[in-house]
Amino acid sequence: MPQNCRFEIGNAEDGFAQYPNGFNFIHLRLLNFGIKDWDSLIQHTYNALRPGGIVVTLGSHGMKLFDEHNEEISVKEEGEEVREE
Repeated sequence: MPQNCRFEIGNAEDGFAQYPNGFNFIHLRLLNFGIKDWDSLIQHTYNALRPGGIVVTLGSHGMKLFDEHNEEISVKEEGEEVREE
């Protein structure tokens, strides 16, 4: 594993106050039924992102990517045409 990479495991509902602007990448996976306060989780997650950081969420309904402004990043499926709007 690269020296600038580390994995941390904890309780997401405890928040990430100890890591303000601490991460370039946060991966939240399969939390659909385990989170009581989603608004709080999302706020703590974005507070822990560095500028330009990305949050990836993956649940039972597929994956969505978000930037540090909580704007969804469009994902193109393999073979899918890119449509200009």
